[in-house]
Amino acid sequence: MSGPNTTSGPETGPESIRSPEIKGITEQDLRVVLPRIGETTFVLQRNAKDERSPESPNYGALTPEAAEKTRTDAKVYFEKILNSLKPEERSQVEILIVASDATLVAPEGQEFNSPHKRSLETAAEVMNGAREALNESGLSEDQIINSSLPAIRGRAEEGSRENIAEFTELEPLEILRKSPEFVQYLKDKYGAGKEFWVAYEADIEKSKREELGAEGVEDIAKRMSHFLKLLSRYGRMVHSRQKDKRLIVWAVSHYDSLSPFIKANVLKRPATDYLPINAGGGITLEISKEGKAKTELGGQEFDVRL
Repeated sequence: MSGPNTTSGPETGPESIRSPEIKGITEQDLRVVLPRIGETTFVLQRNAKDERSPESPNYGALTPEAAEKTRTDAKVYFEKILNSLKPEERSQVEILIVASDATLVAPEGQEFNSPHKRSLETAAEVMNGAREALNESGLSEDQIINSSLPAIRGRAEEGSRENIAEFTELEPLEILRKSPEFVQYLKDKYGAGKEFWVAYEADIEKSKREELGAEGVEDIAKRMSHFLKLLSRYGRMVHSRQKDKRLIVWAVSHYDSLSPFIKANVLKRPATDYLPINAGGGITLEISKEGKAKTELGGQEFDVRL
């Protein structure tokens, strides 16, 4: 959860997590998982770090350092995937990249909003890294299948070279778009800084929120779960079309949507707990042919509710 002077979750977090209690999610949790033939890997990533100085002409855009790191890390990720296969098997890998369509909206007021889409910009760098990995392996960029799925292509911004599908379901907070009364209520009581975000995430004002019909963190966890079911259906559609493929779906969202989902559906904790996610961090889900999901965090395996 973020405004111009606060960030949702720390930009830096624990270097590694090796205890029974998962205390945070880092970039290291984006495990490289080669799906089996006919199966799907989901990479769920928080948007990379963006410029938060309102005086900057690039306010709301990814920082150059974060953009470069995202592209490089994605290239390395896909290189590891491709290099784990025999050269003649590397064409089996198909890649689908999707992102949140949200622009930066801050509770402080419209003057702190930005037209930049941090999630989409992150996904564009992931796609650049994937292209580089494919090209250097002598493979076709057509293995990025965004353009070949009409339902996905229709979600891409018109004229976008990347053809990255944008989904409102991956937005951070619906309340910033749909519930101005509740946002104002929180601002009047807690201000627009850190206490605003803490009150929302802990659902301190649950009664008022429900009275105004605003989305809460438990609702966000359900929204994300429903969306991942949708992605699973896309995966099944891809596999029904070609039986010998391995699909990697890379979805870029935000702290506000990923953290509640991981807490409730992976760790089986209350969505109102606090679970930091590094900028650019996330998790990798393994989806079986039957649609069952699992992941690994801190050396522990978790079944994932979808």
